[in-house]
Order: sequence, then C-alpha cells, then structure tokens
Amino acid sequence: MKYIAWALALFLICSLASANYMIPADTPHKNDLSISQRDLKYQGTIILSRDEAKVLAKEKIGVDVSINVPGKVRGFKVTASNGLTKVTAREDVATAYVLTGKRWNARDPQLKFVLKTDAYLAGEGLAAGKVQSAIYNATQTWDTAAPQNLFADSGLITSSSAIATDSYNKINTINWKPFLNRCIAYSRSWYKSTLVDGYKTTVDSDLVFNTNYAWRTEGTVGADVETIALHELGHTLGLGDLYSNTDSGQAMYGYYLKVTRSLGTGDQAGIGKLYG
Repeated sequence: MKYIAWALALFLICSLASANYMIPADTPHKNDLSISQRDLKYQGTIILSRDEAKVLAKEKIGVDVSINVPGKVRGFKVTASNGLTKVTAREDVATAYVLTGKRWNARDPQLKFVLKTDAYLAGEGLAAGKVQSAIYNATQTWDTAAPQNLFADSGLITSSSAIATDSYNKINTINWKPFLNRCIAYSRSWYKSTLVDGYKTTVDSDLVFNTNYAWRTEGTVGADVETIALHELGHTLGLGDLYSNTDSGQAMYGYYLKVTRSLGTGDQAGIGKLYG
C-alpha cells in the first residue's frame, strides 16, 4: 500500500542516514573495509554488497550513500576514517549550504543520465517521457544557477530497459524499485581520492526512488518527481543536507514539505562555491 498521508506527516528527502565509504590511497587492501565479508544494509535494504565493496576497495573508489527516511536522524559510518569532509557555510540564514567534499572536477562536466524503463516504473503509472521532462527541468534549474555547464546540452536523459542501475559502472542512472523500509529515495555517488582544489573527484552518481510511494509529475499530490530529483541532484553535484528550520526555503532542506521546484539563495551560493 502506498503512503499517501502527505498532509499529516513530514517525510525526509535525503541523507538522514548517511553511509560514507572511502578507501584512502595509502591504506593496505586487507585493512580497507571491515564489512568486506557481509553486505551493508539499512533497515533491510542493501546499500553496499560485499562483492561491490571488494571491487571498490581494489580500485580505491569511495561511495557516499544518502538515504531518505522519515523521523529521527540516524547516522552510521562504514569505516572509522572515510576521508570525506563536510563543511558548512552560514554567512546568514539565506545563504546557508553544506559541501560534502566532492564534486565533478572536469570543467563543464555536462553530465548525462539513463532512466531505467522497466516494470517498476510502469507500475508507478508514470510515463517515461514525463519523468524525463521532470528530471530535465530539475537539471536545468541547477544549470541556470551554476557558473559551469553541469548537464549535457543534448542527449541529457536517455532510457533503457536493461541498464544496470545503482552500481558503479561510470554511468549515471535513475530507477524505481521497492524498498523494505519507508525510505523515499537514496542517491549514491562514487568518487576517487584525487583532489582538485581540495575536492575529491566524483566519477558516477545514481538516484533510486521507492515504488512504495505515490509518485507524480504534475506537481499536485504525492511525491513530486521534479522536487525530489532537484534535491537528489544537489547531492550528485556535491551539496549536503540542511536541517535547520530556517533553511526550509532551500532545495537542499532535508524535509519534504511541499512541491519545491526552485533553488533558494543558499542552494545558489553553494553551487557557485563548488563550480565557480
């Protein structure tokens, strides 16, 4: 049964549980990750499989997982030292933002995404074309505010019924699937420890949406695809969540209160800091 009590509850958009996994370049493989013999799960949902952990350890790739859950903030670390630095800038309430310590370091990265068109997406009653339009709109909102050309000018969102999603393959993907918990969506960004002007280098970012919610594209009821995509893409670009009540006007505010398809001044300041 899909959750529809939007008027009575606050659902968190993102990162209220954050699993940060980093393989430091000078760490021996055998000491990389204590969970290499088991899957990392969050409330029954596999966030990082043991097989993938071994591959990432070998290639010295880190992964930052941001999970949407309603209720109290829950945090956990996969490793004692994950190599991620979060910096909060708050000159005043209107310009607040959080940097996660990573970004796309190529100038004008022109990111592209592949939407998986499978039975899960069809089961939501969502037309692939409308989903692509919603996500496109979200990318353009960020692009308009950024000093660089962050998203591709053509072929930005394609579709595939067979693309491998939620995995490190250097292809940015978006897909729907059922979760075993009330998490709305989560994003995973893979990165290398290579620093450019102090930022680690993102190499892949995937967005995953929970089929147990009533998703919509018209911006009226249910979980608005464009609103949540806008927030999740902020994580893809390197921004973290804001949790102060005074930040409710920002796209990176951690609670889903209503349809929000524009950036706040803090979002704009943050993206300018990252890609200026």
